[in-house]
Amino acid sequence: MFPDAIIYLDYFGTVVFAITGCLVAAKRQSDILAFILLGLVTAVGGGTVRDLLIGRTPVFWVMSEIYILICVMTAFMMFVGLHHIKRIKHYNFYLVWADAIGLATFTVIGTHIALSNEIAFVPSVLLGVSTACFGGVIRDIIAGEETLIFRNDIYMTACLLGAFIYGVIYMLGMPLIAIVVGFSVTLITRGIAIVYQLKLPYHKH
Repeated sequence: MFPDAIIYLDYFGTVVFAITGCLVAAKRQSDILAFILLGLVTAVGGGTVRDLLIGRTPVFWVMSEIYILICVMTAFMMFVGLHHIKRIKHYNFYLVWADAIGLATFTVIGTHIALSNEIAFVPSVLLGVSTACFGGVIRDIIAGEETLIFRNDIYMTACLLGAFIYGVIYMLGMPLIAIVVGFSVTLITRGIAIVYQLKLPYHKH
């Protein structure tokens, strides 16, 4: 039951992050290849960094073509669906909320994979954060967008909190509860920050 839950959550996160890449491509009025590229790098970028850091090679998407297929299918559906809408409004609204859902999903996935590979607790939390954030960073760099982690938004903070709570509950022997709580804490924290435009203190010149 538990391994299946993680696998399905991983597939769900892949779809959601691929959608965010496609929304950025649509915002840039790009072609189908750009949709596929941005969808793919967003969905697998963070997990690739994680796997390389913990020596888990070949990286996950090389071992199973399903991740590439999910991203390609998502890109085609987004390209066709958005193409038939004359004018898409509020790209940023959909992008920010889809990104928040993907963030919560991959925070849990990244932390779980690190812990299940016998990585120490603190590095596992950081790997959860990197899994969640780095795909979006790569997406934004390629597309020339401002990267969310360089703003003073509550972004990585939400991942840190969710990954920490997931790790604690997981190590107490309650993996399914850890998934629900870790995901919920990350998403709710990020969601509250979006709705109320909460910011972290930042350096002023």
